[in-house]
Amino acid sequence: MKDKLKEIDEWITITQTGKFGGLRLSVRAVKYFRWLIFKVNEYRADLQKIKVEIKRLRGIILVNNLWQEAPCCLCGYTGEGYFDSKRHTCILEAAEVLEIKEREGK
Repeated sequence: MKDKLKEIDEWITITQTGKFGGLRLSVRAVKYFRWLIFKVNEYRADLQKIKVEIKRLRGIILVNNLWQEAPCCLCGYTGEGYFDSKRHTCILEAAEVLEIKEREGK
C-alpha cells in the first residue's frame, strides 16, 4: 500500500507540472492522472468509513460477549488455549472493552 501511495504522490507531481521523467505529457494524460487521483481519494474515504464500521461492530461483539464460544466470531480461532491471550489475541481486546465497561458502570 505504501508503494501505491508513493506512486500517487508522483502522479500528483505529474498533474501539477505536466512532466514525467523529463517528458511533457499531453493534456489528456494529465486529465487522466487527475481523474485517477480523484478515484483514489474516493477509495481512501470509503476505506476509512469501512474501518470505523468494523471497529464499531467489533465493539458490539465484545461488549455483548459474543466472542466467548469457539470459534471466535472475530478471528475464527478454534484451537487450544481459547482464553489464553498468547494464543488468541482477541482476549486482550475483550479485556480492554470489559475494563472500559466496568469503569463506565455499564
